[in-house]
Amino acid sequence: MDGTPEMPGRSQQFKVTVKFERRGDGGLRAWSPDVPGLVLSNLDPDKVMADIEPAMEAILSERLGCKVRAHRLAKIGPSVTAATARPGTGLGRRRTLEFAAACA
Repeated sequence: MDGTPEMPGRSQQFKVTVKFERRGDGGLRAWSPDVPGLVLSNLDPDKVMADIEPAMEAILSERLGCKVRAHRLAKIGPSVTAATARPGTGLGRRRTLEFAAACA
């Protein structure tokens, strides 16, 4: 297996984990152990968050040969993006979010 999540059926959803960590300059880095090539990084955490779903959809659509739609499974609470990117908040350790993805 190449690391791409396996889909039991074209209509079934699968879960993708995205991990986050604060960069040394206060920015945010995101990547997924489930989706090779999904690595995002920016000084502006909101830009990283805004790019996750479109990037995931593009990579998985290409790998799986179907149009993939993705969405976040849970809210991340009061701006984990801003808090994770702020030094001294205690949120500099890695955080994760889960997304659902499926062929449309």
